[in-house]
This record gives sequence, structure tokens and C-alpha cells, in this order.
Amino acid sequence: MKREDMFNEKSNQWIKIFKGYTKVMFWICIVVAVVLCILGWCDWFWLTGSVFIDGLILLACGVFAAFVQLVVNMLIIQYLNNVQVIREKVEKM
Repeated sequence: MKREDMFNEKSNQWIKIFKGYTKVMFWICIVVAVVLCILGWCDWFWLTGSVFIDGLILLACGVFAAFVQLVVNMLIIQYLNNVQVIREKVEKM
């Protein structure tokens, strides 16, 4: 990223940075879900009384949260792309 593009709000680089952020956050959420699942199996959390069920519940909730975060961020990225295209077309007029 060039220095002059860094502070240019019209640059496409910001959308690319947000895409990278979205990918990183998705994988962090998946890793946290797996860690919570392992902690559930180690009897650190007491949800139902069964360590296996507790681990699966924590894993399912974490994976669900990761996909919700991914979908919301991808919708935001699509919105930003649409705004960028509209702005470029209006500037050409």
C-alpha cells in the first residue's frame, strides 16, 4: 500500500484490508470454538452434566458465531463494493 493511498478513503485497499480482517476473524472464532470444546470435555464448563454434550454445545455455538460473523462481514464487504462502483460511475459522469 502506497503512503498516499493509506489515507485515501476512495482507495480499494480498505476493502481488501477488511476482507483480510474477515478471514482472520473467522479462523480465530473457529479456533476459539475448538478450544472451548476441549475445555468442555475437560469438565471446565458445566452446562448439562455430560462433558461430551457440553463440548459439542460449545463447539456448535462457536462455529455458529464464526459463520454469523463471516456472513455479516461479507455482506458489509459487498455493500462497500457496491458503493465504490456507484461512486466511480458518478465521478465519470
